[in-house]
Amino acid sequence: MKKASLLGFLLFLASGGVATAVVIDDFEAGYFWVGYDQGWPPYTVTDTQYDPTGLHIIGGQRDVTFVKTTGDDMQPNVFCPAEDNCWYTSFFDSNAIWTTTYGLAADLNADLTADGADAILVDLVLADMHYGPNPTPLQITVVSGSGTASSTQDLLEPRMYVFLFTDFPGVDFTDVDRLIFEVTQDSEINDAIDFAIAAFGTGTGGQIGTEGRTCGGVKALYR
Repeated sequence: MKKASLLGFLLFLASGGVATAVVIDDFEAGYFWVGYDQGWPPYTVTDTQYDPTGLHIIGGQRDVTFVKTTGDDMQPNVFCPAEDNCWYTSFFDSNAIWTTTYGLAADLNADLTADGADAILVDLVLADMHYGPNPTPLQITVVSGSGTASSTQDLLEPRMYVFLFTDFPGVDFTDVDRLIFEVTQDSEINDAIDFAIAAFGTGTGGQIGTEGRTCGGVKALYR
């Protein structure tokens, strides 16, 4: 996602008749690169990035943990330059868990139902899942004062992934304290995968449809 990615994300959702509410992370702030040139696995590396404005990262802080169990000194890795997509790259015999947490240092106290939102949206704009579908599970965990719940979907192709609030029983989406996004790579089921996430946000997911969006249509909005 380029310089106008926040606007692009909002326009993208609006173009499908989707009410945009909260930008969780558009990767416009907080550079990080983990898993590359940090030695041979196994190891765990952590990093924290900040957004003083709070416009690009909900709560103004993103905490990343990367558990790399197999691979080499360069892959798998996660690279998120400011003002661009967040990239996950790997080769064969790669095993890793990439966890991103929002609200770790302090409760978010965020109302994710603003503007009638009923879903968390994950915009996967590029994907190269070598040698078959190679399902890559993305688990989202939502923590609130009334309860905690998780939901998982397999990343398979470039499109918008919709996690309806109803997929998280017991969670109060008017007062969310913490959000956790976790991607798992297991070489036995999803070896040698590469993908890019443009943004996390909220919207009226029921209007998107299960077919999601095409990669070409998404990229056109970011140019």
